[in-house]
Amino acid sequence: MGKKFVPTEITPAIKARINSWQKFADETRVRHLKLSSTTNLPFQAKTCNDNDGACPCFGRRRPFCPCPEMWDELIKDGHCFCRIFNTPEEDEKQQAMINGKKK
Repeated sequence: MGKKFVPTEITPAIKARINSWQKFADETRVRHLKLSSTTNLPFQAKTCNDNDGACPCFGRRRPFCPCPEMWDELIKDGHCFCRIFNTPEEDEKQQAMINGKKK
């Protein structure tokens, strides 16, 4: 039997990390950046906080989140590797997939 999903408790530190990501996305809206609406942000934020602010997916190899590599990933894939940040088009595409619609 598979592992049971246990939601990440949203502590003040996790909420602060998500708020900082949202602020970053809002401030760079001109660059078409959006905080993902489909990723488990509390889990990603907890992982980032547990790694002293490093990338949730790459850890110490990318010591900051958001990382500089994110911009190239957004251009190439429409989202950063961790799927925390998306282009608006990619976010819409991911939402459609979740809702069972093909985009």
